[in-house]
Amino acid sequence: MTSAVVKAYPPTPVTDVSLGFNYRVAAPTNGSALTPPANATSADGIYTSNNLETFWKGVWLYQRITPIVVDAGGTLYSYVRPEANNGLNFTVIIKLPLKNTAQAAEFVKPLYTALNKIGILVVANPVPNPDTVTSTSVMKTGVWSGPKNTYFGSRLLPRANWDNDTIYNQTFAAIRATADLGFTYHSVEHHAPLSLVGYPGDMNSITPAWRAAISHVTIMDTTFTGFATTTAADFRVRYARLTKAMDGLRAVTPTSGAYFNEADVQEPNWQTTFFGPNYSRLTRIKRARDPWGLFWAPTTPGSEFWKLVTQDDLPTQNGPLCQTGYEDPWDKLEGESKTGGQRV
Repeated sequence: MTSAVVKAYPPTPVTDVSLGFNYRVAAPTNGSALTPPANATSADGIYTSNNLETFWKGVWLYQRITPIVVDAGGTLYSYVRPEANNGLNFTVIIKLPLKNTAQAAEFVKPLYTALNKIGILVVANPVPNPDTVTSTSVMKTGVWSGPKNTYFGSRLLPRANWDNDTIYNQTFAAIRATADLGFTYHSVEHHAPLSLVGYPGDMNSITPAWRAAISHVTIMDTTFTGFATTTAADFRVRYARLTKAMDGLRAVTPTSGAYFNEADVQEPNWQTTFFGPNYSRLTRIKRARDPWGLFWAPTTPGSEFWKLVTQDDLPTQNGPLCQTGYEDPWDKLEGESKTGGQRV
């Protein structure tokens, strides 16, 4: 990198609204499954005890409002987590810019009302709070918690999947299937089209799938404890399950891709998934500036020429880097020079 363009904007007030509800087979300890506790807050939900379909109907209603929130400039940060005894937990933080607490409460009230109507008795009048993430997060402190053992896959869900009821229901079925397979489902809803981003958004390497998406989803196996405590056979079983979950999401987003920084290092067809139509240009630049392949990382442009060889063929960094014998189709084009200056 030799230069960068950074855009600065005035500070923008953001208001958070939290929501959560559960499915648990056993009745909750705080009373009837359909009676809110007296001290309930906006972050509390009522367990939809013995009613799994009601739980998923609630998640369906939440996911359905994604276009409304992103059109208002907001973002959503949600999880569906597995719990003990086949339980499930749903949480979301709805972040709304340029809305005070009263406006934010009014904005989300239709969702709360809809949830109450189906039997998920969340608080009817949520109490929003000013967003504080910018004062406490790693973005400001610069302190990182260190690497984790979780492995995952990700997918960008395009706006078009919400514009058609049939496709939306197919998409939601794929979302639910990931939880049925035991994964934590995490999504960040947002929208950053070129019409909003402007220059130089059309000049970088970001896949166009990012611009069309309104949801970045991650499927995580939180029970994975790392390769040091996992056999190769066990990992392959786990990875087959992850592939099955991801294939459902890929099937309902055939022209989309994935966010490169939070994705599966074994992602199939990664050239298209991570870079889309930009890949050919990026590979030519890579070959021109680094014809020796000195700078290498898996699933980056031009990395096909090298492969990390591990003893058990697992996706770790513990092994020699070997040439693959891959032939670059670009090299076969007639009339092309192999000198760096003419290859860009």
